[in-house]
Amino acid sequence: AVATAGNLLPSWFLHGLKWTLIFVLPLGALWVGQTRGPAPALQRSAWVVADVPTGARARNVYAVALRDAGRFDEAADQFRAGLRLNPKDEGGHYSLANILRRQGKLDEAAIHLEQALRLNPKAGDYHADYGYLLELRGKKTEALAQYKIALGLEPKSALVHYNYAMYLWRAGNQQAAAAEFQNALRFDPSHVDAQFDFANLLYQQGRLGEAKEHYVAASQIAPRRADIHNKLGVVLIRQGQVSQAILQFAETLQLDPNDAYAAENLRRAQAMDLRVDPRIAQPR
Repeated sequence: AVATAGNLLPSWFLHGLKWTLIFVLPLGALWVGQTRGPAPALQRSAWVVADVPTGARARNVYAVALRDAGRFDEAADQFRAGLRLNPKDEGGHYSLANILRRQGKLDEAAIHLEQALRLNPKAGDYHADYGYLLELRGKKTEALAQYKIALGLEPKSALVHYNYAMYLWRAGNQQAAAAEFQNALRFDPSHVDAQFDFANLLYQQGRLGEAKEHYVAASQIAPRRADIHNKLGVVLIRQGQVSQAILQFAETLQLDPNDAYAAENLRRAQAMDLRVDPRIAQPR
């Protein structure tokens, strides 16, 4: 006699297999399609949180996507939810602290950044950001101590050198600040804030050619940052490159239509361009 599946396998197994094929595998494929498919990262991470609401990592991934989309209140809520699930997540505390600092909630930010430091006291970036937070709270002596700790722990960190450069600049020590900006860019030429703020310092010193180089570098790293295009346009105006400046101001307004400074800069640049060449009636 020929053996059949019914002879070899019990009926309850065959029944379970049938329902697995009908329901479980298609649902699994749908979940994989949601999390790995062509949908935007923000939507995919939202789906994962809906499917796995008790997953701390899923909450953090969703929070990062919300933060990158500029939805900071929602991002903070997701980081808080993740920390309720995993209170020892140092990265969650650190990321939440940075959002809270951005929102001006300095006391709450300090709580989370201090917890991140307790969990990982050897993270130089944490000390550097804590130094900046202390500055914002008016504690400049304590802030300097944190910057020094950060430099000792991570002497090759672009973020550490950048934060220290900004501290020195705010303290009025432009020469030392310039050296720290250069250190930051030596370790990470793609650090857009170091490129941009070093350009701002150079512009303040009247070193327009060098400032332009760093504004251009910053615009190449972050082409959708409106403030970079606006400042590059200002330098170009100062150098007499009016038509190129108009392009930068127009790009600024395309990225941020509500930028009143860029709108005024564009108006003035167009007026200058008309005086240079009366045949020009529209910005180029």
